[in-house]
Amino acid sequence: MEMILTGLSELSTDWRAWAVAALVALKATSSIYLYLHCPVLCGRVHPSEAEIAAARDYRFRPPLSYLLIMLAGITLAVVGLYLLGDATYGPLALGMLVVGVFMFSTEPNRLAVQGAVMEVIATTETGGDTNLLARDRLRGAHLSRALIETSIVATVLVMLCLL
Repeated sequence: MEMILTGLSELSTDWRAWAVAALVALKATSSIYLYLHCPVLCGRVHPSEAEIAAARDYRFRPPLSYLLIMLAGITLAVVGLYLLGDATYGPLALGMLVVGVFMFSTEPNRLAVQGAVMEVIATTETGGDTNLLARDRLRGAHLSRALIETSIVATVLVMLCLL
């Protein structure tokens, strides 16, 4: 464990580690923006009858890419952890670790947002409580995604600044 902490303290002076932190922060910022200005929640999206019908027929079936992204994220995180204390591959390992954790932490939320969007579109014509509940679920899915990504950014910044 001491080797990892020493490796992390050396990474705080490497520009590549800060570049990874900046990229993850940029992605978290875009999620916060979508939480605040979601076009579906703001009413800027006016679905056609065909889109509403397609949304009503939507069933959550995670694509194969979901499995591949989750496995790739776990693999990147594990390999990054093993290489973190290496003097040569330290910045790369930190990048792998952060990107891997980011991938397997946010992918389920991305699918939750997609499903909630489809639910809001499907209940557009019905209005009433059904649509309000769907909008609340979408707002909650956006919030959950933004909080997870922001937490990852905060953790990376703490790792780089305090260690």
